[in-house]
Amino acid sequence: MTDDDDGLRFHWRRRVWDSDQWVAFVRTELAPDLATRPVVITFMPCDGVGDPKYWAELGGAIMLGTPIVLAVFQDLPVPPRLEAVADRVFRFSGPVTLQAMARVHQAVEELAHAPEE
Repeated sequence: MTDDDDGLRFHWRRRVWDSDQWVAFVRTELAPDLATRPVVITFMPCDGVGDPKYWAELGGAIMLGTPIVLAVFQDLPVPPRLEAVADRVFRFSGPVTLQAMARVHQAVEELAHAPEE
């Protein structure tokens, strides 16, 4: 892709993607991976926005009906609709303790082994 191309470019994990590469990645790698996960654990982006991979994972989890565990650090505000789709929300205002991680682990186990609706 040259500088004068009109294609979209995404920077994710230090790789520059053009839009065709990104679509291929989502279809051939990300979507099949999401389809095999019993639970998706996602972290509220510190900037409150995220990146294209975050959006694709979150949307994929919603579309596949995969339970979502949302971890929120630093008292970040969570958009109400994101909070509504998350099956569990864990808020960490300080250091993450072993007790807190045990609660997250328990929630993941419960969601992963819950009967399908």
